[in-house]
Amino acid sequence: MGSVRTSILGRPRRLPRYRRAAQPYTLNCEEPHNPRNLVQIPTQVHQKCLNSWMARKGVREFGVAASSSQTMRQWVGQQSYSVQHRIGVDLLRRCGVNI
Repeated sequence: MGSVRTSILGRPRRLPRYRRAAQPYTLNCEEPHNPRNLVQIPTQVHQKCLNSWMARKGVREFGVAASSSQTMRQWVGQQSYSVQHRIGVDLLRRCGVNI
């Protein structure tokens, strides 16, 4: 069975000592796409459930408030990483992925 990796932004993890910065620390632009922020899910779940939801227009679930002409993907892409993370986790759970 094939699988894809999908981002679950915002999952806290401790940085190695050599990567820690003095306060205040700002998120490195590469960190959200770090491979350690990914979970493996079956290809079918990604194609049939996640892509289906993300392509819908006017979604009003998971805290999404997309307009009738806006896809869920477009709306989510305009949100902060923390909002994207929360919506992504909720959507993965709705699609049957245990996180």
